Amino acid sequence: MKIIETIAQKFNLSPEDVLKSLELSQDYKQIDLLKALGIYSMFGTKEEHEEYIKSKLKNYHEQLASRENESKEKDKKIQELELQKSQTLDKLNNVVEKEIQKLNFYGNVKAQDLDFEALDFQNLKGSILNQAKQNNWTIKEVEEPKQQETTQRDTKVFSYGIVTKN
Repeated sequence: MKIIETIAQKFNLSPEDVLKSLELSQDYKQIDLLKALGIYSMFGTKEEHEEYIKSKLKNYHEQLASRENESKEKDKKIQELELQKSQTLDKLNNVVEKEIQKLNFYGNVKAQDLDFEALDFQNLKGSILNQAKQNNWTIKEVEEPKQQETTQRDTKVFSYGIVTKN
């Protein structure tokens, strides 16, 4: 190899003396020479070194591009999950808000006033009432109209509705 010849020339030795000093045979491989010199890598020419660096940089850039794609995909997934979470919370707020309106509290009670962690969606009304009791919220009492008994002779049916006579 050219490396052995260069070393021999620099130290004014014969190539055979260099091989003997490094304990290498005439048909040694580059890896044997590297081990004998105690080095990791060596390149015979500038072009070999450039090619090695280019291949390492290519691998690095491919890994970097792959990781950037993974990062973009994960960011997209996070945004999708955030949107889904927001939509789900909006739907839950609407359900709770409708239940609050049905209960007809005094004051301006909103879904945000409730502890969502304590809500039982299997028994939403009861769960809201429990929190209302804890927060001293009161419900407006609505009187239900009394049903009057009518007889057939007290009512008349018209095409636009029924008229009752008191």
